[in-house]
Amino acid sequence: MNRTEQDTILRKNTSLFVRNVQQVLKDMADIDLHILSKAQETASLLHRKNGMVVISHFSGMIQGDFLLSTDEETAAEIAGIHVVGASPAAIVAQRETYAGFMCEALNTCVHLSIGDLEEMFGALTILPPAWIFGEYHSADYISGVGVVSGVCGDITCSLSLNLVSLQIVDNLMSGKVR
Repeated sequence: MNRTEQDTILRKNTSLFVRNVQQVLKDMADIDLHILSKAQETASLLHRKNGMVVISHFSGMIQGDFLLSTDEETAAEIAGIHVVGASPAAIVAQRETYAGFMCEALNTCVHLSIGDLEEMFGALTILPPAWIFGEYHSADYISGVGVVSGVCGDITCSLSLNLVSLQIVDNLMSGKVR
């Protein structure tokens, strides 16, 4: 698979994921979000130092991650926890609630978004989402990033793809590796 094909797959699937995040959060939390930035490619992902990341890994012929990144106040507001004027300790005390909500939202978005990848690369195993508070940096896989925004704040939506197994298969099939 050449670089142009990889870029097309990444942009298409990142855009789908961003649209699904927009719709799922509308359905689950009745929050109107607009797409602030279209899917862009980046070499690696570095997410906010003072925020949270919700991540769901998948594997099969390819591997990758779907990620949502935002600040804790935005996640709490989306989950229906009103934090305006709340102390940082009061917000942190609600982490399990809003992180759990964001994990459920991501899980739904992943299942809505993974179909095209499975059509191209076969069945993919999806791991349940997990959350991380603080900085998250990914390996240097091709990654796509888009942002949705609303009155609650911004959410960075990312898709990271590790296509190295495809390169190994291509090399084996072409006789470059013996």
